[in-house]
This record gives sequence, structure tokens and C-alpha cells, in this order.
Amino acid sequence: MHFTELNHDGQLRQLEKRVAQAIAGYPLYGVRYRLLQYEDNAVYRLTDGDGKDYVLRLGALAGHDSARQLSEMKWLEWLGSKAKFPVPLPVVNCDGQLVTDLPTADPSEPHLAVVLRWVEGEHPSPPIEPTFFSQLGEITGHMHLLATHFSVPVGFVRPSWDWHQLFGPFSVFESRLSGGGSLEVSSVPLEDAQLNILASVRNVLLNDLHKLRSSEDAWGLIHGDLHRDNILIHDGETGVIDFDDCGWGFFLYDVASVLDSTYRRLARNLGEYQQLRDAYLTSYDRIRPLPTTTSAQLMIFKAMRDLVTLNFILSSTNSEVLAWGPPRVQSIMEQLNAYLDGSSRFCI
Repeated sequence: MHFTELNHDGQLRQLEKRVAQAIAGYPLYGVRYRLLQYEDNAVYRLTDGDGKDYVLRLGALAGHDSARQLSEMKWLEWLGSKAKFPVPLPVVNCDGQLVTDLPTADPSEPHLAVVLRWVEGEHPSPPIEPTFFSQLGEITGHMHLLATHFSVPVGFVRPSWDWHQLFGPFSVFESRLSGGGSLEVSSVPLEDAQLNILASVRNVLLNDLHKLRSSEDAWGLIHGDLHRDNILIHDGETGVIDFDDCGWGFFLYDVASVLDSTYRRLARNLGEYQQLRDAYLTSYDRIRPLPTTTSAQLMIFKAMRDLVTLNFILSSTNSEVLAWGPPRVQSIMEQLNAYLDGSSRFCI
């Protein structure tokens, strides 16, 4: 039976065999491991015989190919050598390579592995002090400033987080909006009214993003998934992890991702959110000046962030994603409708 035909538990059992195979290719001994997450990639925490911790990531089959993952590792190597905050540094395998291609007879099975050094810390949780968001704003600004000085090596390939990525000919949205059939997430279909919302958002974003690309300092190499679960706090220091979605995009997309996650998962009320948002933006602006149209642009990128999340849910067959997906889809559709209406319920 092929990997994609297995149920969730069956896939995990098969992935454990891949974990053992991957570990054998690295200069580590006495390794213990445990699963951290399996939504798209399978992510494991490794602990070697000396008690040192690492992260092993088995790339999703529909995820990034070897060239893209190698580019991510090269970006992390460079960023780790320059940044004033912790990031997960890649570990070379026994062949001196940053990406391990595991042999398999099953073409549907994940086969690319990377190992990264562990970044200590806990995810932020309420109550949150504005001083933390000041530090996070500085870190985000510093990361974006460094990105403008990165000399792109030959063969560097990462995705572009733009309108084409969301609504291009190979996107989940385009196939449905052009009459490719009903769009379903588990047992929750998107109704005609919701498809109409997506079509309207598509047209609005095409116009808005085209205008923004004309500004050279608006676009560069970004994290791409900067939310609460990819931020760590340890001894007063803030680290950033999980660069799997890093690529070319609008710098304010990262900013909007932070604020979206803060509003949904960290702030206990609107007043607290506004305080954290202001601390974050003020500190970011000290490191890398924000455009005068920041408020208007953040509304655009909040909608774009919702679409990226929606696209992830709609294209997934993973049971973990399908478990939390339906209520999140409903929330996103309400936000997109508020975005089109200019309603105060669309908060950023």
C-alpha cells in the first residue's frame, strides 16, 4: 500500500521508519526522538547521547523540493551568522550536505530530510507584556533589514508569496473559481456566496498588490509564516523558528501575520491588542521605517494572510488539519467579507 493510501496512524508508523533512516545519515549517536507535529511536514525533536537537542523535519511530499529546501538552509546559515536573535541553524549530514535525500521505492512517501539545531524557549502566551512586543518588533525589522543585504547565491530557489501564488493557474482557488467544481474541507463545503467572496477578494488584491510592487523597498526575502507558534521566548530573549515558508514577499506580510496571530491567540481584549500592536509597530519602525500607508497596507496583507491559511486548509488531506480546519474556514470567510465591506469587524 502506498503512503498516501495509509490512514493517519499508518502514515506515522511509516514515517518513524524514515526517521530512523534519516538519523543514521547524521553524525549523531544515542538519539531519542519524539513527534512534535504532523500537519504537512513531519517534525520531530531529537535528543542525542550528550543531551543536545535538534529538530528533524521530513518534508511533505507536496512541499518544497530539494533545491528549495537547500536554499532555505543556506538562508538560515547566513541569517544565523548575522542576526542578533536565535534561529535554527542547519546541521550537515555525514556526506557534508544540508539536505538528505532518503532512498524509497514508494514515490508517494516523503523522502527529504533536514536537521536543525534546537532553539530553546516557550511560545508566548497571555498575559503578554508590551515590552515583549517591542523586542519582537525590533527582531522583525532587523530580519527584514538583513534580507535587503543578502547576496542571493546561484541556484537559490524559494516561492514568491504574491497574488499569483494564491490565484494563479495551479492554485486551489483558481480551479474552483473557474468552475472546477465545489470546494470542500472535510464535510464543510464552500457555498456559492463564499465563492463569490473569494472572487471579489481576488479582484481587489490583484489591483492592490500590483500597485505595491512598484515600491522597491516593499518586497524581499521574508519569513512567510510569522505567527505565535514560530516565536520562542527564553531567558528574556526572543527566537524565530520554522522558516519552511520563507520566500519572496512583501515585508508587511510578515508584520500582518504577527498582528493577526496576536489578535486571535494572544490579546485578551481589543484594548490589549491595540497596545501590543502599537508597541510592535513602533519598535519595528525604529529599525526599518514603515511606509506612511502602513495601516491601509496591513489590511491588504491581513486578507492575504487569511487566504494563505485558507489555501493550506483546502489543499490538505491531513486528518490533523481537517480536524481544526472547518471552524477556521468559517472564521476566515467572515473576516474576508468584513474586509470587502470595510467593516470594523476586520481587525488589524
